[in-house]
Amino acid sequence: MAAQHGTVSVRLLGSTFNILIAGITGGPLSSYVRRHGFSALAAALESRLAATIHSNQFGYLIKGSVGAMVKFADPGLYLAQVIDQHDKIRNNGWIEAW
Repeated sequence: MAAQHGTVSVRLLGSTFNILIAGITGGPLSSYVRRHGFSALAAALESRLAATIHSNQFGYLIKGSVGAMVKFADPGLYLAQVIDQHDKIRNNGWIEAW
């Protein structure tokens, strides 16, 4: 049913974000934070995610969410849920691509 109108599940997008975050940070978030601190992690994630997601619609969400999401155990899922709160059909567990 999801493929009918260009959607991706929040959980799949969250897992994808977690893989990207691990790639950006070079491993688990905890080791990156110990070496560089929360503010360095937030800045790195903001710039990389903004470059990866070329949509102006989600740019403000990334900037506002990154600082909070690094403090959660599952930051990718948190970011996907924030995007779901602001997309076409809100809070339905799916990200509508169009």
